[in-house]
Amino acid sequence: MVDLKFCGKNPQDFPRGINVKGPGAQGARLPNINGLEIEPEQEINIPVDLSGSGPGNFVVIMRNDTTGEEEPVRVTDGPNLIKNVTLKPTGSGPHTITMTFDDEDLPGGPYTITVKKPVGADACSMKPNKDGNLFTLDGDFLSFVINLSQAGPGSLTGIVKTPSGKTLPIDIEVDKDTGLAQIRFQPTEKGIHIINLLFNGHPIPGCPFEMDIKGVTEAEVTMTGGKPKMIPVQYV
Repeated sequence: MVDLKFCGKNPQDFPRGINVKGPGAQGARLPNINGLEIEPEQEINIPVDLSGSGPGNFVVIMRNDTTGEEEPVRVTDGPNLIKNVTLKPTGSGPHTITMTFDDEDLPGGPYTITVKKPVGADACSMKPNKDGNLFTLDGDFLSFVINLSQAGPGSLTGIVKTPSGKTLPIDIEVDKDTGLAQIRFQPTEKGIHIINLLFNGHPIPGCPFEMDIKGVTEAEVTMTGGKPKMIPVQYV
């Protein structure tokens, strides 16, 4: 409140209230994250000190520069007006982090971090067939394809365990030109089979997974972190 008097009297519009703003975005303090390189699926936590900013609105946006899409960000309150910003980029390559306070960029922003490309087992992935299914019926065999093109040098091995505890032979054929591995095995009994594929001794994403052989016409496949899919299958 400001009270101004002239000759003992208040001029028009006085006394009156005024808004006193703090330093805003320029009063914020945070670690330097520009140029930071992180591993795939790595989670990073950034403490942002807003104690010197005054009242205002704090917003964080993370965008994948390759796809142009926004990715999830979590902001939680810490002590002494500190905001804890948690980032876990889902794609590789450069990401732009925009942090604003009352629509003004924080010092040094926007920020760029780079997510390294996955290598080895983490870079392997299942490749759907032309019908969009992961598994294909090939006579008495089930077949599927693993994409190794981004994994680097190494070898793919696999094992299938039957409900009775037996180990089934698994056929792996790699096309060196495309980096695609064709996997084939022959179910011999009903029930849950456990399939595990390893690249250089490390499980590839989604492995091990379960396949429930239900009969001559169908099987239920449960991928780790995925949804069950029904596929045709034959068994001996």
